Amino acid sequence: MHRVRSYQAPDKISMFLVTKSMLFCLCPESMCIFETKSGELTKTINFNKKICGMMHPVTYLNKLVLWSGNNAFLHNVIEDERIYDFKSFESDIETIVQSPVVDVVAISLNNGQVLLWNLKYDELLFKFKQ
Repeated sequence: MHRVRSYQAPDKISMFLVTKSMLFCLCPESMCIFETKSGELTKTINFNKKICGMMHPVTYLNKLVLWSGNNAFLHNVIEDERIYDFKSFESDIETIVQSPVVDVVAISLNNGQVLLWNLKYDELLFKFKQ
């Protein structure tokens, strides 16, 4: 028999992210973190502004890249600590995805640009325009 688990977040969920042991639920101004095995809500993190998206860079233990508008930042979700603010981008961020290379992500901007960005050094590697 297949088991179904139900999770209850305090607000409308805009995005899910699942890792081996945690389920991250992004709400407009907060994030709920559930333990996947028990379904228990382990932490709620409140932000001062609307967070538009999140991604988990490989090898970055307990850290997520979160973004809002044209700004992105690295956040330790266990310690609830904002670790680093990345340089602002020319346009609002649509999405950020991991590349096959550690520390490198692709960032899609609202103005049609796609950037290959090194997270470790906070620098642009390549820029593409649609």
